[in-house]
Amino acid sequence: MAKQDKSIQTSREEKDILDLERKYFEKLKNIISSEEFINDLRLIEAEIKLKYADLERIWHIKNKLKVAAERLIPFHIYKTLMPEIKGIYESPISSDLGIEFDDCILCVDCKTLDTKSNSVDIASTSVEPNQTSFSNSNHQYIRAASNLEPRARISRLPLLTYVIKIIYRDDNVCFNISTSTGIGKKPSLVLACIPNGKLERLFDKNLIQNFKTYKYHDKSEDVYYTPITVPDNITDKKAWVESYCLSKGYNKVTIPQNRGTKDVYFDASHNCYWAYTSNNKKKMIMAIKSGNTMRLNNEWLKERYDSANNPWDGYIEMDI
Repeated sequence: MAKQDKSIQTSREEKDILDLERKYFEKLKNIISSEEFINDLRLIEAEIKLKYADLERIWHIKNKLKVAAERLIPFHIYKTLMPEIKGIYESPISSDLGIEFDDCILCVDCKTLDTKSNSVDIASTSVEPNQTSFSNSNHQYIRAASNLEPRARISRLPLLTYVIKIIYRDDNVCFNISTSTGIGKKPSLVLACIPNGKLERLFDKNLIQNFKTYKYHDKSEDVYYTPITVPDNITDKKAWVESYCLSKGYNKVTIPQNRGTKDVYFDASHNCYWAYTSNNKKKMIMAIKSGNTMRLNNEWLKERYDSANNPWDGYIEMDI
């Protein structure tokens, strides 16, 4: 993975997208830092705190912020940018929000993260295949999936993709929006720009720190991909997996993670990685088809340059 290389001579298309990404980042930053947005977020926080026991009884879910946050962000984007909006993005393959402007398609994904259970996802920026057009084709190990097109099929406008995180603390008794110096010890809000796929060569075609989840092959594709069930009576299952894979002639590869490492086993004859995983609570060895949810390095996202090589931050954190 690499930061944006400003020494590369950029094309007209790349220059246009670089400037558009900065332009709409500023618009989104102004929205989520506005008094109106922060006041509404505080109202949501107060409501969850007041109704905490009732929400626990009604929903039985940990993330009590998700639905309200998915209402909050589109409302303020539409409210602020309505005079400039030309329509919706017509493709069902997109982030939570997809809207058309004269010069781009704006895609925004909202994530709500708990400092207790999602600390790894706060330390990096997670995106799924439908939320990025950046293919990360130079990743050292696993092929990444990216389903967004760099340009819309009909309008041919570039797709700009952003992630807004709202970070909170839920200790099973009380709910609070996090602050970097207070409860949670993490920022309240994060805004990140995920570079368009047309800019891949400026980032050495790889922004992935590691994968959070994977997609696996199925035996219906080929008998070769039939999963291997790890016997229930095996005490050290990881040791059994390693012994089995090495006996098949696979090479062990240790991949760095946000925390610790992940061992996978490479079958060179089929150009395929196998991994120990759980499938319907059964412990299995399965063939990896591609990475699914990707964790991108925040520092690589942060250091950005526009078409004139003027620096700007493509990743910011703020407290409310």
